[in-house]
Amino acid sequence: MKKLLTTFVVAILATVSVKAQVYVGGGVGFASIDDETTYKIVPEIGYSLNQNWALGISLGISKGPAVFGLDSDWAEQIEVTPYARYTFFRSGDFSVFCDGVFQYRSYKADGEGIGHSIGIGVMPGLAYNVSKFTFAAHVGYLGYSNFKPKYGNGVDAFGLALDGRSITVGAYYNF
Repeated sequence: MKKLLTTFVVAILATVSVKAQVYVGGGVGFASIDDETTYKIVPEIGYSLNQNWALGISLGISKGPAVFGLDSDWAEQIEVTPYARYTFFRSGDFSVFCDGVFQYRSYKADGEGIGHSIGIGVMPGLAYNVSKFTFAAHVGYLGYSNFKPKYGNGVDAFGLALDGRSITVGAYYNF
């Protein structure tokens, strides 16, 4: 029975790996708005299920102006963002995609944890393939988030972000 189960698992993995493609890479973002500078570093790994669908996760770190009107001038964020990517347009090596994301963020200011947030939304993007590399950019964010501070009441937010803080550019290596 153990050999049969092992053979079944190996067969499933071999089938999936033949039809799928792993990619690793990530993006960076930088914005300066009214003398407030924000940066973001977002490494990620993904798995292409077919020509249109991919699943992945990104782990980001960022620093910038405090969020949701807190008293601190600066906030550091650590985010975990699993996503499902759908590519809905292709023309040669150029493609347009949209990531459906679920985000968890943890915030620190002045060396102390100040809260966390969860959110769900969509992030449109553009990609250009060059051999084994894909250059990509995310442009904007539409979604909902709920911020829970360490002290005080939570804040719900829904909206569209198209400023410099919602743009990231990056590259992926396709295995």
